[in-house]
Amino acid sequence: MNMSHRRSITYDKGLFHLRTEHSSYMFRVTPQGQLEHLHYGAPVRDADAEALSLKRAMPYGDSVLYTGGGAAYCLDVLPMEWSGAGRGDYRPSPIELVTDAGSWTADFEYAGHTITPGATQTKCGLPTAYGGDMTLAVLLRDEAAGAELTISGFVATYGNWVTIFTAVAMCCFAFSTILGWGLYGARCIEFLFSERITKYFMAAYALVAILGATANLGLMWSIAETFNGLMAIPNLIALFLLSGKVVELTKEYFSGEGKTR
Repeated sequence: MNMSHRRSITYDKGLFHLRTEHSSYMFRVTPQGQLEHLHYGAPVRDADAEALSLKRAMPYGDSVLYTGGGAAYCLDVLPMEWSGAGRGDYRPSPIELVTDAGSWTADFEYAGHTITPGATQTKCGLPTAYGGDMTLAVLLRDEAAGAELTISGFVATYGNWVTIFTAVAMCCFAFSTILGWGLYGARCIEFLFSERITKYFMAAYALVAILGATANLGLMWSIAETFNGLMAIPNLIALFLLSGKVVELTKEYFSGEGKTR
């Protein structure tokens, strides 16, 4: 790929910068997940991003509150790369999405991106630019709409009755998961500390359950996946420390099995 250092696409800590010899196109991912347009025009540096971002000093009465955004974070005045609908942004959205439940709200948040050499043909029939050195594809996801679209797939296959079945099944699954993990955590706390500490753990666990049911869905899934991954660390350490005991018990089992025969 023959490309000078002046023609490039870079990504650094949420900041996208598309450069040519005579221009810069810059946007960033806000802490809340939306794409904020920063600059298109004469070449600028990455260090200029903060100066080019929108400064919010006063709260807006029609703001939809986001975690960490404060009362001054309003999508309607944020120069967005892609508008949603029903979440405080009143500009026309490039997409109209209506679920079977009748909801037309769409809140697209950054979920990932790819940077590939050359021009990439789109898979959905949209216009494609030819002759470029690199292609940037940004993936946006609406977590709530994704869940509703999953239910829509079940409805299309099995009929409308499956919505009731899915709702009941999800409630049973969620309730049993809360009880199971609570008991599992209480037994671990009792083993590590004492039975007296268990009641404090259960009180904290109940508060966390309420937080998980009311906070941002994408954030909760990220936290859950992170802690599920961290559970591998003590398990791997325990397996390593007990490997000798496992070998000993395995030999004992097979030696005894041979004698019984």
